[in-house]
Amino acid sequence: MRHVVGLGEGRGGAGGGGASFSGFLSPAKVEHSTLGESPAMKRARVAATGPKAEFFDDAGLDDGDVALAGKVGSLNGELLAEFESLLAFYASKKTEPWRERQYRKIVAVLKNLPFRITCLEDLNRPQCAVLNGGHTRTRVEEFLRRGKIQLAQNLQNDPRTVAISMLMNFGVQGGKGKYGSYVGTSTAEKWYDSGITTLPQLQHRIESDPTFLTHNQRVMWDFRSDFSQRVPRREVELIADVIAGVFPSSSVVEVMGSYSRGAPDCGDIDLLVTCHGDVGRRCSEAVEALTKAQFITATLRDSHHAPGAHSGQWMGGCRLASLVPARPGFADYTLHRRLDIKVYPPKFRAFAQLYFGSGQEFNRAIRLFATRQGYTLSDQGLRRATRGKNEKGEYGTLWEGPLLEDPSGCNWTTEASIFEFLGLPFIPLEDRDNGIGVARLEAMARAQATKPAAEEDCFIVPTDPRSVVAAANLQRLAPLPSLAEGWRSNGIVALDCEFVGVGRNTSGIGGERNALARASVVSYSGDVLLDTFVKVEEPVTDFRIHVTGLTQANLDQGISFQEARDHVIRLLEGRVVVGHSLAHDFKVLNYHPPAVLLRDTSSCPHLRPGDKGKSLKALSEQHLGVKIQDGTHCSVEDARAALYLYRSVQDLWDPTPPVLGTSAKAEALDKHLTEAAENMAAPVATGHNEPLAQHFDRLAARSHHYAKDHYVRVSRTLRSLPYHLQSPKDLLRPELRCVGRGKAHADIVRMLHEGVNEVNKGA
Repeated sequence: MRHVVGLGEGRGGAGGGGASFSGFLSPAKVEHSTLGESPAMKRARVAATGPKAEFFDDAGLDDGDVALAGKVGSLNGELLAEFESLLAFYASKKTEPWRERQYRKIVAVLKNLPFRITCLEDLNRPQCAVLNGGHTRTRVEEFLRRGKIQLAQNLQNDPRTVAISMLMNFGVQGGKGKYGSYVGTSTAEKWYDSGITTLPQLQHRIESDPTFLTHNQRVMWDFRSDFSQRVPRREVELIADVIAGVFPSSSVVEVMGSYSRGAPDCGDIDLLVTCHGDVGRRCSEAVEALTKAQFITATLRDSHHAPGAHSGQWMGGCRLASLVPARPGFADYTLHRRLDIKVYPPKFRAFAQLYFGSGQEFNRAIRLFATRQGYTLSDQGLRRATRGKNEKGEYGTLWEGPLLEDPSGCNWTTEASIFEFLGLPFIPLEDRDNGIGVARLEAMARAQATKPAAEEDCFIVPTDPRSVVAAANLQRLAPLPSLAEGWRSNGIVALDCEFVGVGRNTSGIGGERNALARASVVSYSGDVLLDTFVKVEEPVTDFRIHVTGLTQANLDQGISFQEARDHVIRLLEGRVVVGHSLAHDFKVLNYHPPAVLLRDTSSCPHLRPGDKGKSLKALSEQHLGVKIQDGTHCSVEDARAALYLYRSVQDLWDPTPPVLGTSAKAEALDKHLTEAAENMAAPVATGHNEPLAQHFDRLAARSHHYAKDHYVRVSRTLRSLPYHLQSPKDLLRPELRCVGRGKAHADIVRMLHEGVNEVNKGA
């Protein structure tokens, strides 16, 4: 067995060479590493091995700082106590979780600063980035000036805060459970509200009611005094040596937590065991052997019995003195210690090292960094994931893909490979608990959020004459997923159609049914395969000109519906079809391809809608960072937007290529079938008929149901017309059939006779 321990200041031997005891512990081989070396040891190593490129330097530590580096946690004790008071208050309040998180981050940094803050200039050091926030810096300045923070002093005298803090720690100064206390805030608040406000009252209640505490709470209560004592590095190494003896010789045991980061002592012991085979069974056998030897004195969590589990975990208490007389040298180690054992297969070792070897705030920061890149990072690997709000409005992970393979081919053998995958420089252990690492991650996250896309990752979309969207607006796209090139280029197309309204409803309002007016198909690379106008056989009763931008002249240039349908089917058949709300397109086309080949962005689980809904415009702005449909719609632009949305989540939506039917490559179409956009008029200026439109806005504001919808439609049409209405004869134009022959028609005729629209003539 290789027993890997940290190499830090004050480190002792590894348990007397690992002599066996009780007949079941085998000798353990000790292998040293640079895991958790202190800044002073790091300097000695660099001096001995020559210059080496480091991501961070020692942040300007002078000789005095290095001399005090082994006393981490005591250098800023008074300031730390002030912020711990603030943390205790907001942790008990539970109404401002963001403040609680911020104060937890501040407390974690202050505990590990290798220098004492004596002046404001100290706040400019890299480790103190978290202390430079507006209110935080003000509080530090107040402390340096007055020796105290008045708000913290007030909270320390608040009876409720003091009582709840005492209950959370069972009255033990510096008590430490899994999350910094023995019981949670809500439990302590419940006890306080029931009248338990002092330690004697709590003790009386526990003694009088055996069911008052849960099993875990009872364990923490019984060993509260021992668990609150810090564990020296020597004792940590002896405990690790004992654990190493109950695992197979091919296993690796590593001490994680604050020990690996060079701390002189630890609150508890975190051991990472890497072994082959059934890790759950290995963990079970080890716990059974240690319990039989009376080394394990209490169990808090035992989760290694699940068959086929990817990891095994045990949490509880242990005591070295329990192994006497087999190990007489352990007689002096009489305190019970908190011990966590985590067992993983080798493929998860680097992830477990990162997870259990880093500080709490750094852990949270790097997982958040991964989440913003579309991944979930845990102790069991990296996965592609989609996060957002579910049907209940709760934010969380909506979908997770399979475990990702290491693109470098190294199979995630080191933590450095994880940093490299995420696009991060490697951050050494000593900087993961002193504020530097967290500050660096947050800075990189901010920089990445504002960084423009690289030129080679951009896909320039040609500007459509009828679209007000510039080509540069559709440039932000993620790199393409690594799928078969042929499947990309020939197997996927995107479709979008524009419709006009035909027929009238029972109220006489036009546009009851949709009719195909323009059809566009683009390839996987965004090239136009088909873009043509379509003649409408029925009289168009609503051109929806404010959306489509189409006029009768455009439709007269088109091909017949049957011809357009044949071209669309020929391009789509046997291919994956991408689009937004495809059901409407296929209903009008009277074509229904197999559902397995459809990729509808309106219902994609990986494109969760934001505050603006799930329209194509909203999804494009949210997920691609581009604005489309800023004016009239363009079916080519919409098809490309849907395609790029699909491509942005393709490896989530289609981790393996779907089965495609036989299909020939897209045949070259006549030029007139791909140039509809070129034949459309240039974008028109608004305001041609603004006085008329404003009149119908007022009518819509005081109308209801069908009348309101009708007036809104007339208003939008009037604003979108590419010409100015001068006489009632203009109402005979096809684009104005939506006006009908009722009140709207009469009002327009009256206003034209009165010259109301003349003020805008020539606009």
